[in-house]
Amino acid sequence: MFRQLRQFGLLAITGVLAILVLIGCSSLGTDDDGATASDNDDNVVEIAGQDADDATDTDDAAVSDDDDAAINEEDEPDSIVDMGVVLSLSGPNAAYGDPSNRGIELALEDFDNGLGPEGISFSSQTLDDEGSAERGADHFMTHVEDGVDVILGPTLSNTAFEAHPVAQDNGVPVLAISNTAAGITDTGDYIFRVSLSEDAVVPQTVEVISRAWQPETAALVFSEDDAWSRSSAEAFRSSAADEGIEIITEQDISSEAGDYSEQIDTIADAEPDVILLSALEGASIAFVTQAREAGLDQNIGCGNGCNTGTFIAETGDASEGLILGSAWHIDVDTEQSAAFVERYQSLHGQDPDQFSAQAYAGMQILAEASARAESIARDALRDALAELGQIDTVLGPFSFDDDRNGSHPAVIKQVRSGEFAIYGK
Repeated sequence: MFRQLRQFGLLAITGVLAILVLIGCSSLGTDDDGATASDNDDNVVEIAGQDADDATDTDDAAVSDDDDAAINEEDEPDSIVDMGVVLSLSGPNAAYGDPSNRGIELALEDFDNGLGPEGISFSSQTLDDEGSAERGADHFMTHVEDGVDVILGPTLSNTAFEAHPVAQDNGVPVLAISNTAAGITDTGDYIFRVSLSEDAVVPQTVEVISRAWQPETAALVFSEDDAWSRSSAEAFRSSAADEGIEIITEQDISSEAGDYSEQIDTIADAEPDVILLSALEGASIAFVTQAREAGLDQNIGCGNGCNTGTFIAETGDASEGLILGSAWHIDVDTEQSAAFVERYQSLHGQDPDQFSAQAYAGMQILAEASARAESIARDALRDALAELGQIDTVLGPFSFDDDRNGSHPAVIKQVRSGEFAIYGK
């Protein structure tokens, strides 16, 4: 345009005509707000991603890019919850940690497929504590320093008593998805327990044992070297007393599976009506197997340590008839539970257990709290968990009590024909 004007000048066009031409150029090169054509070209490059030579397509390109931006904003989540997970994924306690991890994996896939809250997504880093309390505490600190918003785990109550204070001291909310020992939430107000405590499940278990077998005396078997086992044993003592069952012998077995012949001989001499067993999976498998091999034929009631498919597979006929309490069973007749089982089997090629269900429920609880929280900040998430109220989960109607312990229906199970079955069904 300016080159043309210079040509007009060289041709000595009259002053009036030159002025008119300049006025016309000014009106064509200026927007209503006074921006020059060169300014407008710069904006086109920045907004529409064009070169100045493509200015003729400015309006169409700008509209197209605005539409794409709107679509991208709709696709992107409003908030991303950064989760740290600490589980026992190797060693003997992987029997609890592995199914928990699979439950979390299913929940993350479900959320990606639109089954979670709108506008919320989750990123996750999982660390293996190998069943070590010290390593678990170290992994909690790693997550804290990495800036996670929330931590799930650890697998064992022993580890929780070491690791949870790390989160509490740094203001990071925790969802305990498998810790059942008494006192888990006493660590502080950032600790929330999803799993039912032994104090909630064992009384119901002993009540069924009393009704089914009508025992007058019992032997109590537990591991003094494990915090969860000690807690469960105390629940058995109290519940037995409530049911009028006298504990006539208590036997301490190492949580590391070994030779329990001495303890078994003592029980045989005492001749109790039933045996109440509270030990981790490996020790429970060894004790039940050795007891039956030694000729003990008393009915056995068990704590949470027996709640694995591995326990059933390893003990075989030795565990037939055993009664135990649980947070969940595959035959629980609810729509959510049935759908969870189907998707879990499709993803993992095996049946879920109570630990899978508790972990999945923990993710449901976290998702709901995240959707309600004022922001995805640690304090806001903690407040949202505390104010959650009752929600529906794969475990059934779930809520936290005043001490942040999970409350939902328990399930009493019995081993029948080599499988767990809901008692009385």
